[in-house]
Amino acid sequence: MKRHLFTGIFIGFPLGFIACLYLFIPIFKKSEVTERFDQLHNILDNQAEQNSQKNRVFIGYLDSLRQSGKVADSTVQHLTELRSRTEDITSLIKNIIKELDKEPASLDPKSSTKVNQLMIAGEGDTKGKAYSLQTSINEHVGWINISFNKSYPLLALDGKDDPLYVNQETGEEKIPGAKEQDFAHLNFENTPTIAALAFLTEKKVRITQMEKEIMDEIQEDLGLIYFKPGN
Repeated sequence: MKRHLFTGIFIGFPLGFIACLYLFIPIFKKSEVTERFDQLHNILDNQAEQNSQKNRVFIGYLDSLRQSGKVADSTVQHLTELRSRTEDITSLIKNIIKELDKEPASLDPKSSTKVNQLMIAGEGDTKGKAYSLQTSINEHVGWINISFNKSYPLLALDGKDDPLYVNQETGEEKIPGAKEQDFAHLNFENTPTIAALAFLTEKKVRITQMEKEIMDEIQEDLGLIYFKPGN
């Protein structure tokens, strides 16, 4: 029951990890909260991998139909580019997760130092990985919207643009100081590794889910109502 409670909260409010985390610490021991974050990370990661696998199989199926003249070359090429771009951005996220996951995930405030250094500070005069990640994620969503006539919201927002933290109609802050924070500080500053991992994995799920929704629409448009991955 508790597992479903945590999963529902974090999927419904993807940018509220830390606030929710500290809300539950008085109820559960820190070890229990860590365990639930770890469970969440695994659930989300499995969902992202399932989405990717279904999408890969569908592309292969469409290619076989293309070879028999049942599907246009342009359709397969367009979706193949989508698959390639999705793989690129999810691989970028996976690599960041690997760097953060080199040490045991923890709620210990000291673990946030590693997150700060990797995601915000960077090395020398360079910025952390959160800045290039933000650009890559938003460019990917923008490309999808243009290429497939969609209107998906950007997934990596600065505080002033994020409806979770700032009312976009009135400009009222839901969390004091949110307008002044960029994406990197808003989501990774003083963030324990376990929360950062879950946050990044949730982004990976959202990206693969967009791809899956487009694939499903193409499948329906082509009348492939009996196609199921593995068949």
